[in-house]
Parts: sequence; C-alpha cells; structure tokens
Amino acid sequence: MEKNRNYNRIEKLIVEAFLDLSKEKEISRITVSELCRQADINRTSFYAHYQDVWEIPQNIQNEILVKLDETLKNFHFKEFINNPRIILGQVWDFIKINESTYKQLISRSDVQAFLFKLTNLLEDKLLLASDLPINLKTSPDARIKISYFAGGLANIYRRWLEDDFSSLEIDQITEVVAKMIENCGFPT
Repeated sequence: MEKNRNYNRIEKLIVEAFLDLSKEKEISRITVSELCRQADINRTSFYAHYQDVWEIPQNIQNEILVKLDETLKNFHFKEFINNPRIILGQVWDFIKINESTYKQLISRSDVQAFLFKLTNLLEDKLLLASDLPINLKTSPDARIKISYFAGGLANIYRRWLEDDFSSLEIDQITEVVAKMIENCGFPT
C-alpha cells in the first residue's frame, strides 16, 4: 500500500513538473534532467514511470480518454438524439474540471493523434450504444452522419480549448450543436 502511494505521489510530481515546464517551452526542449530537478526526484524514479518525456503527454491524453469514457458509460443513443443537451453538458462539465491542463495539452502536444482518439471514442459511443437500432448500426448513411458528427464535435472542443471560440459561452455552443443533432435526421 505504501509503495503504491509513493509511486502515485512521484507520478503526480512528474506530471506537475511537466505541465509547469511545458508552459515555458516546447516539449521537444524539455529534458529528463530538467524534469527531475523540477519534480525534485532522481532519474531512476523518472524512468520507473516513463521511458522519455514524450510519454508523459501521451499518458495524460490516455487518462483523459479513459475518464471521458467513464463519464459517458451510461450513454444511450435514443436519449442523446432526443435531448443531446444532457450528454453535451456532461462532456463540457468534464472538460471544465481540468480546463487549463487540457488547454495546455492541446497547444503543446500531438493534437492530431489525440483528436483521432477522441473522435474514435465518440464514434464508438454512438455506434456501439446498446439501444442504437441494428439497421442504423449497419447503415452507411448513419455511419457517415456519426463519423461526421464525432469529428466535428472533437474539433469544436479543440477550437474552444484553443480560445478560437472564446467569445462564445459553452451554453451557446451546446445549443448550436444540440440543434444540429436534433435536425440531422436520425430515427429514434
């Protein structure tokens, strides 16, 4: 138990040091030595957690996706189509909890790979929903709409985190997206 707690403590120190350093410089310029100094740990401790600095943002991104998947575990297609504001609100709430970390990751790391994973997660939630009618699961028309929607939603989150939509309130964005979903022609 004590060993796990110490491991988790060091993990947290590494991530915090990484986030602090990545505010000042590009990831490619962060060295393991700098990170260890910032986290006040030795190199052996670092390498017990990571192979290199690039693994840290990948690990953070994977944790984000796992947590988002958990947030959406009770996803139901029919509920989403009938009232998308509930699910969209849950996702926005999820983003708002760690907004500054997400903004930093979006601006400093391999955004395309992360957006690809996020899009796939959203597509899977839509396509694999237990209450999605089987004819929609196999329909090319539905698959195209779902793919288009998932990619667009991931891009909206990215642009909001990059402050491209800074003049818009989350409620405004949610309302526009909700209306698009309601009007996209999915049978329920």
